[in-house]
Amino acid sequence: AIAHELGSAYHIPHGVACAIALAPVIHGVSKYVPEKVRMIGECIGCDIPADASVQQIGDTVYQALLALAKKVGIKNMKELGFDRETVRGLADRVKLQGAYLA
Repeated sequence: AIAHELGSAYHIPHGVACAIALAPVIHGVSKYVPEKVRMIGECIGCDIPADASVQQIGDTVYQALLALAKKVGIKNMKELGFDRETVRGLADRVKLQGAYLA
């Protein structure tokens, strides 16, 4: 939903929009599915200790995804010129999309 909104409202290519949204979404769901997030992290080369907390797993994978996006030239929301108010408005429109799908 985030990528669709970024594309339709701000004309950001869908793949780029998905890359922008990936790290925060994975970080947000890590508390619900930490083992899946751990697996994603391990697939991209994260070294996550076996006894890592849920928070550590989420933080590690989040930082790795941000670094990967930067490495391949994906700009973040701030670099694209989005301010806090714009992001809040985007979040409200994404929530509306979810309401329509429910």
